[in-house]
Amino acid sequence: MNGDRPEQGDPSPEPPPPPSGEEPKPARGGFLPLSLGLGLLYLYVVGLSMLPAIGPRGPYGAPLGLAITFWGLFAGYLALAVALAIWRKTSLTGAGMLIAFGIWLLLGGELCVGVLVQMRQA
Repeated sequence: MNGDRPEQGDPSPEPPPPPSGEEPKPARGGFLPLSLGLGLLYLYVVGLSMLPAIGPRGPYGAPLGLAITFWGLFAGYLALAVALAIWRKTSLTGAGMLIAFGIWLLLGGELCVGVLVQMRQA
């Protein structure tokens, strides 16, 4: 057979080493599925615990201290997610948290609109 091509059973050749002036980039680290699941759990627990304060049977307006606490929890979550996504060793963890926030916004927005519709009918 042709000497240039490896045989069918031979393992593929290893990639060439990087040029001498460059160091190999470290692999991205983190746990995307775990951070996605835990992020969704956290956001829904915080979001759903906020509903009784602003829901149809609540006072239709949370006290200022409670509102600041809940929005602070969301802001802290986003700050942590962005910080983890920027750092290379935890970039997948931060990406999972940011994806969870996007999912929460899409699905949580529907829940919020449903509560507002109920408030209007009450």
